[in-house]
Amino acid sequence: MDKRSLSERDICTKCITPALRRAGWDEMLQVREEVSFTKGRIIVRGKLVTRGQAKRADYVLYFKPNIPLALIEAKDNSHSVGDGMQQALDYATTLEIPFVFSSNGDGFVFHDRTGASNPREANLGLDAFPSPADLWARYRGWKGLTDETEQIVLQNYFDDGSGKAPRYYAPGGEGAAPGKYKTISAVMEDLDAAMIDRFEALRAYLLALGDDVQETTLRFYIAFKRIKNFACVEFRPTTGKILVFVKVDPTSVPLEPGFTRDVSKVGHFGTGDLEITLTKPEDLERAMPLIKRSYDDS
Repeated sequence: MDKRSLSERDICTKCITPALRRAGWDEMLQVREEVSFTKGRIIVRGKLVTRGQAKRADYVLYFKPNIPLALIEAKDNSHSVGDGMQQALDYATTLEIPFVFSSNGDGFVFHDRTGASNPREANLGLDAFPSPADLWARYRGWKGLTDETEQIVLQNYFDDGSGKAPRYYAPGGEGAAPGKYKTISAVMEDLDAAMIDRFEALRAYLLALGDDVQETTLRFYIAFKRIKNFACVEFRPTTGKILVFVKVDPTSVPLEPGFTRDVSKVGHFGTGDLEITLTKPEDLERAMPLIKRSYDDS
């Protein structure tokens, strides 16, 4: 078979997908192809309004649903094996995916965005694609997940049989099965009036940063993003604390015990290496410059 006569789609079907299958990836549960994640930029020319080309990843690989580990960009065989890498890195940055691959059907170029691999970028044969367990072990080490936090991250969905989207529960939550975890919406039901007031003030500030701010309620936290997350909010009802994780280098700011903390090597939900703790209304004003900095850089 002359690979140079194959289209990009043929390269995916005949070379890349079989390589994933041999590496142990479940095509039904862990592999998604042609994943669109933007609708394309709006282009205005006079009275004519059109939409630009949507961004679409050739493959996104998941360890479990909602835990994306890797992205693959495919090219036809007239390209070199690494020609798709820059495009793949751009997509992976937007989607916050740590492990990136490019392929032309002859093999793979692997790039580790976490920086933990040495070298960070390497060539792999078609039969050397990492298994799900291998990439998960790298991800676990990068996030600093302990056995306890790993169990939380990998917790199966609780399905009540209603046909509604599955939810996570926390121990002791209403209707919770043992070992399940509450959704963020369920946690918010436990907030007292003072915490609700503080969160509403925080939320108003985050949304006022720009018209491009999007708010998304996820399993364990609330994310605020532009192209990517710049602030993730968690709640600690028992202690009255609101935690905000922002994408600010912890080494670039003076850390204050009880207010800011370096969590770059601590497993946690959400994204960002700097944790800000809001325990009283005036803490938000102190946090604003750090939040604004994360927003500006996102």
